[in-house]
Amino acid sequence: RSASSGLARPGLAWLGLARLRNPERSSEEQLDEGIDLLLLAEQFNPGHQFAVMWLARVLSAEGDTRRALPRAKKWAQLCPDDKEAAALVTKLEAAASPKAR
Repeated sequence: RSASSGLARPGLAWLGLARLRNPERSSEEQLDEGIDLLLLAEQFNPGHQFAVMWLARVLSAEGDTRRALPRAKKWAQLCPDDKEAAALVTKLEAAASPKAR
């Protein structure tokens, strides 16, 4: 591993969040670019709390339960005292249950 690869991981997640909030882009571009960069940060480091947290939040807000739920569970595992993470897991599990469909 190079020293620069270790530095790139946190930067990718922050860049992803910045893209999600970039007022110079359309909402679709904000979403696409932000999610892509957060996914890249997660790919480099699956335990990256910031990337996992934001992916869970954004994917859930977009109604993508299938992709949001594993990230919410990972977030809850990484941050067991985080009430928001636990609440999101509960919400997503309810949405994913056959009764919810």
